[in-house]
Amino acid sequence: MQELIKNLTAAQAEMSHAAATGNNPHFKSKYVPYEVLMDYVKPVLNNHGIYVQQVSHETEGGVCVETVLHGHGSALSSGKVFVRADKQTPQGYGSALTYARRYSLSLATSVGADKDDDANVAEAGQVFKKSGDLLPNPKATKYAAKKQAQAPKSSPNGEFSLQTAAGSIITTVDSPSALLAACRQHVSKSDDDNCQAIYFASKEAISVAHKISQENDPETHAALTKLIGMYS
Repeated sequence: MQELIKNLTAAQAEMSHAAATGNNPHFKSKYVPYEVLMDYVKPVLNNHGIYVQQVSHETEGGVCVETVLHGHGSALSSGKVFVRADKQTPQGYGSALTYARRYSLSLATSVGADKDDDANVAEAGQVFKKSGDLLPNPKATKYAAKKQAQAPKSSPNGEFSLQTAAGSIITTVDSPSALLAACRQHVSKSDDDNCQAIYFASKEAISVAHKISQENDPETHAALTKLIGMYS
């Protein structure tokens, strides 16, 4: 395991964030498609002797994916990511599987989207931390407040988004369970400044997802309850 971690650390040092080439017309935002993310991380990991395996686990009402990194005589799992299929059709399950594979891979490799908000961040004088998360420049407070007020957080048809304090959309999903998976990636550490900024900027969407999941997804509801309690 020590040799695997050593090579994962070396691979991680060579990666930053994948290009956000996918377009979400509803939120006028971009995201990283699964294929782009895999094409970005796989060569780097393979060069360090690490094989990426994604395993599908049997579950009801959705899909469950686990990403396992193999190499150097050991294996490391990122845990299981469950995404509920909003429609019980092949298309519905296919969409949920794509979400689950993307979130699981992103979680396992700590690679997200290269932020792209059509130069609005640069215009506002935002600054980046080493992790790539956005933090507002004190001089841009007025602009950030305006962006946050305008940014969509949730919609009646069940779409939710996580965003930065500056109002830039990090990711948009179509179910409470998918939002939970995104939260596990971006706001899992309540004592981290970046996680706090994203959580409170996205609090409305998380609250709506929490309320909706109460009736038809107890597992997601319980997990979101725990998450909200971490920031209370």
